[in-house]
Amino acid sequence: MSDLMRRIALFSTDYPTEEDCRLLDFCRILASRGFTLYAEASLSRRLLAIDGEAPIIPFEELPADIDLAVSIGGDGTFLRAARRAGERQIPIVGVNAGHLGFLTQYSLDEASLMADQILADELIPEPRLLLQVVSPSLPADLWPYALNDVSVLKEDTASMINIDVHDNDEFLADVLADGLIISTPTGSTGYALSAGGPILTPSVDALAIVPVAPHTLTLRPLLISASSTLSLYPSSRTGRCRVSLDGCSFPISTPAELIIRRASFSLILLRRPDEGFFSTLRRKLLWSRR
Repeated sequence: MSDLMRRIALFSTDYPTEEDCRLLDFCRILASRGFTLYAEASLSRRLLAIDGEAPIIPFEELPADIDLAVSIGGDGTFLRAARRAGERQIPIVGVNAGHLGFLTQYSLDEASLMADQILADELIPEPRLLLQVVSPSLPADLWPYALNDVSVLKEDTASMINIDVHDNDEFLADVLADGLIISTPTGSTGYALSAGGPILTPSVDALAIVPVAPHTLTLRPLLISASSTLSLYPSSRTGRCRVSLDGCSFPISTPAELIIRRASFSLILLRRPDEGFFSTLRRKLLWSRR
């Protein structure tokens, strides 16, 4: 890796954790290997409170010359880092300091290994499909992209919602359910999986449409081409529903129109060379355990 590939932006939770001392040691190891570390303001304050000479440079806005983003936490932290770095095509690698951390590659104890593999240019870039949502109902300050999924869900716990679904202007179905999930392959191991959707390998160029508690048992998960443009028209008796992009949830008034399509750019996830998707399934989801 060249000298121009040594500037790392660190993302973590917004609150102190019991792992902060280990996180500081992680930073010290990377700094000792010649990396320049920039950290979000909240993370910087926590680490500098532990050690006033912590080898980090605080930032509020992501610096323009960052070469690599490192997410330290769980999948929620990774998705937040994706919102900050993804559109600029900054590669992201995840370090697990949370629970499952399906999108993460390393633990906090593997700083030296991660540094070695970065310096040896061994990390494997995996472009991951992103979804874009277009609608006048979206909040003005929303980053309208999702790495995992876009969900349209009922807001009132006592009533379902109706969602008319069109695929490239062809009517697909009128969905009466608690909600509908449009999942990328990356998101297929998340919310969509818990709703009965299939697991897709990252290389599959497809989207999964997964109903949440549908009113009819014959309405099952469906795979469609990732080049499809979906038009969703939700309506409800309460006049409202919730829309969620990677867990960032907000209410909208119904009836409404939501256009969901493949984004014009991909997220670059960096994978360690000694871990593939299937080994991650075995380790994280406990496949082959008895």
